[in-house]
Amino acid sequence: MGLSMDLSETDFKAMTAEYLLILASKFVDDENVYMKHIHRQAQLQNADAMKQVAVLKHFEELESKVEVMIGDLETLGYERIVNVCRAIQSIPALPFPITQQWSICSLTGVNTNKSVILEFNGQRMHLDEFYAPFASMLWLVSHIQDMEYNRMSEFLARSDPNMSISETMQKYKEELSVCGEAIQNLYYTAFKTVLDVFERTNVEIHEKSQLLVCSHATDAKDTKENESKARELFRQYEASQRFDGKLGW
Repeated sequence: MGLSMDLSETDFKAMTAEYLLILASKFVDDENVYMKHIHRQAQLQNADAMKQVAVLKHFEELESKVEVMIGDLETLGYERIVNVCRAIQSIPALPFPITQQWSICSLTGVNTNKSVILEFNGQRMHLDEFYAPFASMLWLVSHIQDMEYNRMSEFLARSDPNMSISETMQKYKEELSVCGEAIQNLYYTAFKTVLDVFERTNVEIHEKSQLLVCSHATDAKDTKENESKARELFRQYEASQRFDGKLGW
């Protein structure tokens, strides 16, 4: 299925550009008042408002799809994968803390001497640094609103406090005209990679009856095979997306 059954990369990025402005408007104005306004205008067949509502729905569905995929893995009993995903999502901010001490990767069950430190339900977990790019992308698709609210907050902190809301939004549009394309590329890469990885994991489970990462490996041979599958999958995406795990632009 990929990122979306009908949405091209160009259309996704166009929607992202609109979404960034919607999130900024929600932040700079009273969110409840703003949302009631656009929904009321959409009901009155206002074209701009209808477009905004469609964009909001699209991103809600994408975020929901990620949650459904993780939930499906949980239903099937793949607790190890689910716990790692939930731990990644629960981190309040990037970058992830890194350790170079020997530990066991919570995803593969294999020893690693450089790992991301995660916390989940009071338990410390380690994720081999090899998976840090994917972890960053999963974190990002789970925290888009936080990212954009922080961006808008920083913008307001260096802006004239006497500007009206319309003046503020116009200035912000001008700023996004400079950095917006990089942000759109980042969100496209993050969503596409995360959804593709989960979909391929499901293919492994349902078509081959083999886990991407087996939480029930009983011997070293099983663990090694599972690690190989996991590494190959993530290697494909790391190479194809040219994503280095950094969220700066």
